[in-house]
Amino acid sequence: MDFPFAFGKPVRGAHFINRKKELSKLRNNIDQNVHTIIIAPRRWGKTSLVKKLSRKLSKDKSLKFIYLDLFHISDEVEFYDTYCKEVLVAGSSKTDDIENSARKFFKKTLPGIAFVNGPKHSIHMEMGQEDLEHYHHEVLELPEKLAEKREKKFIVCIDEYQTLFRFKNPALFVSNLQAAWQRHKNVVYILCGSKRHLMSETFNDPGKPFFNFGEIMVLSNIKKKYFNQYIISTFERSGKTIPLDRANRIIELAERNPYFIQQLARSIWIKSAELVIDTDLEEAVKDLLLQNSIWYQREIERMTPVQYNFLKAVVNREKNLSGQDVLRKYNLGSSAHVAKIKKVMEDREILDFGNSYPEFTDPFFNLWIRKQEAPA
Repeated sequence: MDFPFAFGKPVRGAHFINRKKELSKLRNNIDQNVHTIIIAPRRWGKTSLVKKLSRKLSKDKSLKFIYLDLFHISDEVEFYDTYCKEVLVAGSSKTDDIENSARKFFKKTLPGIAFVNGPKHSIHMEMGQEDLEHYHHEVLELPEKLAEKREKKFIVCIDEYQTLFRFKNPALFVSNLQAAWQRHKNVVYILCGSKRHLMSETFNDPGKPFFNFGEIMVLSNIKKKYFNQYIISTFERSGKTIPLDRANRIIELAERNPYFIQQLARSIWIKSAELVIDTDLEEAVKDLLLQNSIWYQREIERMTPVQYNFLKAVVNREKNLSGQDVLRKYNLGSSAHVAKIKKVMEDREILDFGNSYPEFTDPFFNLWIRKQEAPA
């Protein structure tokens, strides 16, 4: 069975909703050689946005788009290995060109590179930590040199950028990146991250290497009217009808988060007949909360009682979370303690503090806590 809603992977086609201004801004920045830092919580569509950009840019033969996801990369060696491979593949027109390019540009590092016969991606860098300390600059300079040789502009997109802070020596690693990238004239970098505080510290702190490296783009919520159009038309294409008020309810419950709107809409679509009724929505929400309850419970068990009390204060929309009345009501201790709790919640990507009030990165976690705390 083909489901009409998509989530859990980058979306495209009719499932990609709006973001016209962001796409236009990214294209303008590329044309003007301005780097862009995209910041938004996970599941807000950063990857879908840059993948959409990549498809649009593919029509321009003067550009080469390189995408690297750091989410599953654990250390510097793996980063350089993957980075090298993706840049060489993007900059090569034939499989044979990969080895030729490597031999030309890796004069010092070459003994540590293994070539394997097969498809384009069959290249592996066998470099140890000592090699990287001496020769990492050859890898980082590769996009610039290839772009210059091919007479093209390279766009290098690094997704889940904040992951590199798990590396052994992140300060040194970031310094090495900046030292190389700031000199490049033929490469535009797009750096995407979900941990707002880490990204802000990296690119807004005058004392950090990447201060003023590029334009910061903080993704905002997509307007409700675009989601409404999408939900109603998607149901219609499958032969079903959803009234406007119920489409609005999906958007409200998912707090305009694209991932969770898609997830809830699909669950409702599965349950509904030709016309979506309130019971379909209620049952779909109940099912999603049940499906995720193990994860929610595990997150709660990781928290101290005070941390959970803070979450309850957020759920209850307390106005001043560091105010004396709230501190006493929820046994939160001092305002300094609240500041530490906020950092924990942000590090674990449970809450996002980018707007005027903290927001759950998973809106159904908010709803689950609300139901847990409701009187029996």
